[in-house]
Amino acid sequence: MSTIIQSTLKDVLRVQGFKKDRTTWRKECPESTLVLNLQKSQYGDLYYVNLGIWLKPIGGSHAPKEYQCHIRARLESISRLPLAEALDMEKPGLGDEERADLIRRAVESEALPWLEASSSVAGAREQLEGGRLQGAPVMGLAREFLTP
Repeated sequence: MSTIIQSTLKDVLRVQGFKKDRTTWRKECPESTLVLNLQKSQYGDLYYVNLGIWLKPIGGSHAPKEYQCHIRARLESISRLPLAEALDMEKPGLGDEERADLIRRAVESEALPWLEASSSVAGAREQLEGGRLQGAPVMGLAREFLTP
């Protein structure tokens, strides 16, 4: 795993209350568990940042893996920043500082607000109804639960 990516994520997420377990960080909220996972491509030195929201009223309390979450997204798909370039360690021309800065900005300005917006049942319902979860896989069980 890339040290610069992991250390950047650790620095940003720790101050936000996330706890690390291998390549996954979780934050417990009253109605949800927020999940951020760093995944390495099997085809090269390329990484993905996966986001997930586990809704406790329909799933109980446990430490879900990102792929088990009720609502999911890849940070690269919701980001307006050139994040894919920063997560491709084979991409020449990006220094460690520039790479870390891009990742930090994407997590602080896009990933964390996206996760926090759906951290409550009411928030997740509002995000779904407002179309702000377009392109994010929402499990059928969660969609049924969130749709009045």
